[in-house]
Amino acid sequence: MKYSPTILVVDDEPVTLQLIVEGLQEEGLNVDLASSGAEAIEKSRQASYDIVITDLVMPGMDGMKVLDHFAGNFPDTSVILLTGYGTIETAVQAVKKGAYDYLTKPAKLDEIVLLIQRAAELKALRTENVLLRS
Repeated sequence: MKYSPTILVVDDEPVTLQLIVEGLQEEGLNVDLASSGAEAIEKSRQASYDIVITDLVMPGMDGMKVLDHFAGNFPDTSVILLTGYGTIETAVQAVKKGAYDYLTKPAKLDEIVLLIQRAAELKALRTENVLLRS
């Protein structure tokens, strides 16, 4: 049976959020959504996510704070940042804070799917490693 990660997509732009969620669902992925950083944090208290794809620039709680929350509380969750305001400095800062990767908007669905596959493979390898060590 193929491993299918649980994904949370976070974006304050309803059209972007819906496009990504529907695209990933069409790929057969298990996807949940949040329209703000605060909603993402709340959902993380109720469900477990393997991968979080979050917009960087959002009102209230931005993507870096979402990244900090997941890196601090759920270190096995891979966080992918999406932004229309990408700079090399921001990308470096995000990776140093523990982001799995960083994409600039508009990100192509196949790029997102490829990152999800890689993050899922990494998680599977980590899990296998833990099992082999025990």
